[in-house]
Amino acid sequence: MMYCKHFGLWGAPFTFTPATSQFFLSKPHREGLAALEWGLLHEPSGFTLLVGDPGVGKTTLIGRVLADYYQRIRCVTLPNPRLNPEEILRSILDQLNVFPKSLSKLDLLYGFETYLSGLRAGQSVVIVIDEAQDLSDDALEEVRLLSNLGSTEEKQLRFLLVGQQELMTRLSNPGLRQLNERIGARAILNALQPDDARKYIAYLLASKGGSTNSIFEPKAIEHLIQHSGGIPRRINILCHNALVNAYSNGSKRVSLDIARKTVVEGENILTTATPFDGSKIAGQSPVRRAQSLLLPTAAIAALAALVLGTRYLPAQPLVSGAPAHKLEHPSNLEAAAPREPQKVSAPSDVALRDFSDPVSFPKFTEISLKQSPELRHSISVQPGDTLQIIAIRQLGSDLELPRLIRANPQLKDMNLIYPGETVYLPNPD
Repeated sequence: MMYCKHFGLWGAPFTFTPATSQFFLSKPHREGLAALEWGLLHEPSGFTLLVGDPGVGKTTLIGRVLADYYQRIRCVTLPNPRLNPEEILRSILDQLNVFPKSLSKLDLLYGFETYLSGLRAGQSVVIVIDEAQDLSDDALEEVRLLSNLGSTEEKQLRFLLVGQQELMTRLSNPGLRQLNERIGARAILNALQPDDARKYIAYLLASKGGSTNSIFEPKAIEHLIQHSGGIPRRINILCHNALVNAYSNGSKRVSLDIARKTVVEGENILTTATPFDGSKIAGQSPVRRAQSLLLPTAAIAALAALVLGTRYLPAQPLVSGAPAHKLEHPSNLEAAAPREPQKVSAPSDVALRDFSDPVSFPKFTEISLKQSPELRHSISVQPGDTLQIIAIRQLGSDLELPRLIRANPQLKDMNLIYPGETVYLPNPD
């Protein structure tokens, strides 16, 4: 990170998604951790509820529990709450590498039941449903019915419903009473109190060789904490951006003025844009006109990365040694004879679309291609790692888990990886 050396740090202390190794056990997190451990290991009903505001640390807390008990828990994540009941079941089986003979509901349930019966004693499947407050009533009822699968002597299938405060309101509806009564373990992850927030900042700085007093003025810390609302993710973003602003000013400490500037930038970034005036560049040469358009675009992208957080600042390159593209000299381009357009055949699993039609042009298109092994970056599995934890640590979010799974077809069981095993990271593009 650009400011680390300036402040005498050996790494970035404030990241958008904290690593499991940087887990800070505040009082709310201790209570949540105890509830999760009970729910995912011992709760007879098989249902655990975890609610909290966005950015309060729910994903980090879940990652800690899964890292501690990875040998006993096979984790399945459902990050998309918009799935219908049948799609939920198919997604679960896909992540468990269970392939029934057909996609009929009966065969899907039979394949799931067979998989659960093959688990060793003490093992269980935990299905983590994120943003569960957005599930439909039919999907929540399907989840309740699925909980009846598995052995009756030992609970082999458990569900962790994760969401915001609205989830508790949803569950109180009469139509969901049966599911609500089954949820035995419940945890509410609250925001940090000011004292815990100060300890949290000090802990993250100390983990990278720094200290609060040497980098932040006391009033600057209080101002940032006040405007963060005690939400760890907001604390990380504000502190990171304050360090960037201090580094840009050549200051060795974050002053109160810098903290105020950081807060104002974060709150007003979308309301201070200057309207575009094309008359100022109408008479410029084509080259100068292109430069005047590109420079503001780059500045806006950089500013957005600073304000929105460090998820846009990769901690390390995923691919190294990529060949640079060679730019042809303009004279060679003009002299080259026009070529006939070539037909390119797509892989069998890629559907070609007519991008000339603006109606059918997709907002985002993801094409799954086989990766060349020599272009992939590999890592070694550490004790306590799961694929979900690796996705969070290396790719910035557990939403990248499906791409990570597709990049590792050599793994026979995606929910059971061992220390020292090689895992490939997907290509960035």
